[in-house]
Amino acid sequence: MVQVSDLDDCEKMDRADRLLNRIGQSFGRQTVDDMADAIIALTDVRLEACPIEAVYKPQGAPCEAGLIRFIMENDYQSAGGDVARLMKYRNSDETRKIACLPFDQALKRKIVIRKVPSDPNAARIYLQGAPEEVIGLCKFKYNVKNNRSPLPQSRQDKHSLLDQTVSGRMAEQGLKVFSIAYKDTTIDELQKIISTHNEESPEFRDTIERDLVYLCTFGFDDPLRADIPEAVQEIQGRSEVAASPSKGESEKKRGVIIRMVSGDHLETARYVADQAGILGANPSADAIMSGAEFREKIGAHKVVVARETQEKSVHFTNIDQFNKVKKRLRVLARASAEDKLVLIAGIKST
Repeated sequence: MVQVSDLDDCEKMDRADRLLNRIGQSFGRQTVDDMADAIIALTDVRLEACPIEAVYKPQGAPCEAGLIRFIMENDYQSAGGDVARLMKYRNSDETRKIACLPFDQALKRKIVIRKVPSDPNAARIYLQGAPEEVIGLCKFKYNVKNNRSPLPQSRQDKHSLLDQTVSGRMAEQGLKVFSIAYKDTTIDELQKIISTHNEESPEFRDTIERDLVYLCTFGFDDPLRADIPEAVQEIQGRSEVAASPSKGESEKKRGVIIRMVSGDHLETARYVADQAGILGANPSADAIMSGAEFREKIGAHKVVVARETQEKSVHFTNIDQFNKVKKRLRVLARASAEDKLVLIAGIKST
């Protein structure tokens, strides 16, 4: 499923043979070219020849490979030729990477900056990541006349886009979601920024992430393995038998509590957990929370790394506060690696 800038309706990915044509009719060919250009510029996927089928197949991260398949299945063509040729061309000096900030678990986005082949002094900054992070940085969008227009900047307007389109039409259906944005700049301006800021500094990000153009949001279907709900039910069934402890028996002996930790959108994680049978019939309000909510609710804590062994441990200011959160928590969404570490350390310590 994809939502493009000012398009009211999300289009289903299973209509891939008509989707880019539909977008092209609504927004113009330039929007389609910009989408394909951004997908190819951002991806780390490689194309490998499949001699049996005599075709190229994308290999790499599933979502990024899915995007490449998406434009290949749409028979995407441009002045540069087919997708395989474009993938090869992007590594040439004309479109080479100028800078790259890999996906940041905390910021939930990545940045790639490339030269623009039509202008030797032009560069394009591409941004891909969680919609709630990317859309919040955008100042412009495309309208149905293929003109760049201001994106409403009020918190209410942006929440409306996130809630109605991303959450309501994508994440609540269990789709993995991410957005793409970009902006154009010059090599001279970029070199000036690079010369004054470290590429990994917050100041560098703050400068290059200003005045972005929102391009699109994709939703990917990543269904549960068929045996997951049955496995969850079996584990929980055994736990229910063990959940009637003798008088004075500790909670630790009451069987297994299944919790899900995910980097996905909160509504996507909610849907998946519900399908898996993790949440149960009437989950409490605190059963599902984001990594940011989790960190706020457990209170002050510190991750300590042992000097000799490099092993990590977590010190909680108030372990009772953590235990209150842990008792109800079943799904932790938009979680970072550190959130997972903190949760596991806290469970082990009680």
